[in-house]
Amino acid sequence: MADFLSADEMISSTEAWREMELPQGKIAFASDCMGNLFAFDGVALDQNSEVWFFDHETGETALVAPSFKDWIQQYLDLPFVSPDE
Repeated sequence: MADFLSADEMISSTEAWREMELPQGKIAFASDCMGNLFAFDGVALDQNSEVWFFDHETGETALVAPSFKDWIQQYLDLPFVSPDE
């Protein structure tokens, strides 16, 4: 994950990527350093919405976490690596 999208960027990115096969019902909220998207399931949007990964090169989506809380916890659980190592 590289960037969280602003509310305006969420709308514009979701609309733009729909033309490039982002599935209906998915709402983009973040991107990675390669231009891929992380998206909520907008159909069942609530505090436990699933988080999906959209690969912009292949057009494939994959479930990456059962909720935003679980998704963000994956990053919090990453071990610290000192720049000196």
